[in-house]
Formats: sequence, C-alpha cells, structure tokens
Amino acid sequence: MHPLMIKILGYPLLLVILLTSSCAQQPAPGDEYPPSTSIFSTATPIPEDERATIIIGLDMGGGGAGFAATLYAQEVSTGEDFTIFLPAGSHGASNFPTSAPVMLFVRAPATYVFYARLINAPDNYYYGYTTCNDSDECVLKAVEVAPYQTYNITINDRGALLPERGEPVTIPWTK
Repeated sequence: MHPLMIKILGYPLLLVILLTSSCAQQPAPGDEYPPSTSIFSTATPIPEDERATIIIGLDMGGGGAGFAATLYAQEVSTGEDFTIFLPAGSHGASNFPTSAPVMLFVRAPATYVFYARLINAPDNYYYGYTTCNDSDECVLKAVEVAPYQTYNITINDRGALLPERGEPVTIPWTK
C-alpha cells in the first residue's frame, strides 16, 4: 500500500477513534467506589476506626518461610477470618532472605487466633501461633486487638491444631 494512501485512510480513522472514546459515557458519581483508605492488606474493606494492623510472618524453622502460604486471622467467637498471601522466599538458603512478614488488617476490637497453611499442600503442612504451658501442651494463642493498634505475630508451631475456617473456634486456645 502506498504511504500516501495510508495517510489518507489512517488520519480519518484515528480521528473517529479519538472522538468515539472521548464521547463515551462517563460513570455517574454514585457508580464510583469510594477512595481506598488502605493499601489492600486484606480483601475485606474495614473502616479505619474499626481496624487493627497485624504484622504477620511464618517461621518454618530457619527464621522464615521458603514456601508460599496463606496466613489466617480468625475471630474466636464468630469465626470471621481474614487472610493474606505470603509469597515464597528463597527456601531457606543461607545467603538469601526468606519471606518477609506481611501486613494484614483485621476488624477490631476482637480476639483472634492465627495460623498458616502452605499453598502446595494446605492439608498436610500447616502451622499455628501457639503458647505452651508447664505440661508441654501447646495451644493456639489468641490476641485481643484494639482499633488503631499494631501487633506482631510469628506463626511457627508445626504441631498446632487448627480451627474450622469460618466457624467459632472450638479447639483449645488461650489468651
């Protein structure tokens, strides 16, 4: 095709496309979502005055996590849970860092237990945030959270019993 012919056909086509896109119907103000007040640390929108921040990580024994996991915060009385993805680290190589802790927002005030399931085998590889008593029995440790506060959680117990997701916590736990 001759270059002059391309210009003759191209410019009017470009003009039609620009006019069509600029005249497209814009959404009404009521159809737009309100501006986000978070950095997407949870998929559930939580107003700032009802939100606590959890800095949560997984320690699989070498100081971090070399595998991808889903981290959970589950409210003990209602079963409401909040989750976040923890990306895979370097599989514990001595000269590379493992997965850094991530930030999760939860509804507050409330009491939560924390646990993790590995992405590749969630029913076989799971960990809990626990505390152990004098008889060496380890149970999930619940944390009472308040609005505007930040808490640091490291999930590290491979032998923890985990609650049924979405249900009130019925397995042993303590504050």
